[in-house]
Amino acid sequence: MSFRTSTVRLVLYSFVALVNMLSSPYWYL
Repeated sequence: MSFRTSTVRLVLYSFVALVNMLSSPYWYL
């Protein structure tokens, strides 16, 4: 796996996690 692919995957995962956290304020409880 290239560095670019792993970077894009990491950014995408972080973005999805952020959206989920904003959509569900009590997700971390």
